[in-house]
Amino acid sequence: MPPPLDSLPPMIPNENAETAQAHAGMDSLGLLSPSLEDIITDLMHADLDQLYLDRIHRLVPILNRQRYFSWTRSPAKTDEQICLQYTMWTLVVSQSTQLQHLREAFYQHTCSLLDKLTAQDTIALQIEYAQACILIVYYDLMKENFRRGWISAGRCIRVVQLMRLFEVDRPQGKSDHQDWIEHEEKRRAFWIAYSLDIFISLRGEWPLSLSGYTAFVRLPAPEKNFDNNQYVEMPFLGTVLSNTTPCVLSPFAESIIFATLIRRISAPIWEPREEDSPSDAPSPLSGNKESLSNTLRIRLKALTFKYQDAHLPFSDDPMEIFALMIAQSSALHLYGSRKSFGKTPDNGQNSTLALQYEAQMASQEISNLSISIFHLSPFKIHPFTPMVLAKCIEFYKSNQDLDELTYPAVQQMCDLLKDISKVNNIALGYL
Repeated sequence: MPPPLDSLPPMIPNENAETAQAHAGMDSLGLLSPSLEDIITDLMHADLDQLYLDRIHRLVPILNRQRYFSWTRSPAKTDEQICLQYTMWTLVVSQSTQLQHLREAFYQHTCSLLDKLTAQDTIALQIEYAQACILIVYYDLMKENFRRGWISAGRCIRVVQLMRLFEVDRPQGKSDHQDWIEHEEKRRAFWIAYSLDIFISLRGEWPLSLSGYTAFVRLPAPEKNFDNNQYVEMPFLGTVLSNTTPCVLSPFAESIIFATLIRRISAPIWEPREEDSPSDAPSPLSGNKESLSNTLRIRLKALTFKYQDAHLPFSDDPMEIFALMIAQSSALHLYGSRKSFGKTPDNGQNSTLALQYEAQMASQEISNLSISIFHLSPFKIHPFTPMVLAKCIEFYKSNQDLDELTYPAVQQMCDLLKDISKVNNIALGYL
């Protein structure tokens, strides 16, 4: 793992000299270009904040509402708070058909604010800066292109490392419940960055940056506790993965757990396990893989039981739908991992057939859950839903002999991918 960088690359994309000169003329972080200053009235400020809560917050749950509203209208906001606010609004504008004409202006201004903060040699980075770096990753992935988003994600991960968010729960004597919300925001910033790290790595089997740094970060609290400032102590990821009688956690936490399981099961053969030293060369079908498979099955069974028939009636919680979909997709990854290495030494063909059946059941459940997505606004669909849909489509197409009736399901998910691609460029990579 390379050490955190002392300096970070600029965020502003290539631009012409006139635009660059305009950015250079800004004499402070709080100074807005006249056009934006004129546009953002008090009413528009309130509207942008509400749109963020309606369309973005549940997809990227890193902000405590009460904490945000305590400073959003303050004339004495910090530079980091100003930067975060405009990053939030940039995402909102990009997800509104009525505000598309303002998208580029907001984006360029936000990148300028991020670059100015990056250039400062600040010893104590504020959480709002990390949150802004996270949100701009989503913008770049959804509205720019994958390479741009990948580079932004690298920056985001370095900021998380610089702030040492990977040890927010390292024992430091008596805990202070009054600072719980501040700590919870730090946990959530870490886990969102961690999830981004995994989702992006799955695209091309790239190495991870944060997978070995989860020992001192508790899983995120339920949304009800987070929104209402109600203290609760959550378990660590390692504790959850080693529990043979799992307790189903919040959708956000479950998405983290299953993303972790998927990555570990799908890890390239050259990638060492977290508990191994780099010199070890683990077998792709080692006992560790079998243990992960058992853990996955146990958790998937518990989650499925709790949310049985979750698609009826249709859920309006995008994080819940995504958590259920990625959980089901874990069975597809497990089957794909086993199939790519042929027969296992112990169970042979029977084991592979059992995994194939589990994958078939999971793909049917993903197809059922995708119906719920058709009833959501395209702006409220989790950004990485296309990744799950594409995995399911891949399974169906590579196993056409399973069921002659699978074509409608495949067509339904392909149509859904096309619909999502109108507002999310991540989907374009799977079409």
